[in-house]
This record gives sequence, C-alpha cells and structure tokens, in this order.
Amino acid sequence: MEEFFFSLPVDSKKTLCIGSITRREAANLADSWRGNGDGLYLFVADTNARDEHIEVLAKVESCESAQLLANMIRSGQSMKSDGIA
Repeated sequence: MEEFFFSLPVDSKKTLCIGSITRREAANLADSWRGNGDGLYLFVADTNARDEHIEVLAKVESCESAQLLANMIRSGQSMKSDGIA
C-alpha cells in the first residue's frame, strides 16, 4: 500500500490522523473488528505525547479512500473556520 499520512489538530490536546499504525498499536487491536494493523487507519493521537496510546476510530480500506476522507475532513475544517458550519 502506498505510504499516506494526514493529520489535523482537533484541539490543543488531540490530533485526528489517517495513516499506518505501529506493531504495538496493532497488537491492541488483536481481538477487534478494526483489523490486524495492516493498512491505513483513522485515529486520534495525543498531540503532546507521540508515544502514548492512540484511539483507533476506523480502518480505511485503500489509499484512495484515505485521500477522499482527508479531503472531506479538510473541507469541513475550512468551512468551520469560515463560519459556514
């Protein structure tokens, strides 16, 4: 799978990300519907503690899907900052 990473600060403490996850993070998903750690994931990370636990929200099925999701998130962010949403 093509290398892909996206991040957007949610607030001063959390960042929304799309990308691959580490083996340790994948081990936390072992008995989960979210998969085995391969591929791309939508997750929330602590902005100030890069080595801390992440919260995996969803598995993203392809790089194309990841790009579409990132574009949707960016689009919503710009609308919100423009006072539209």
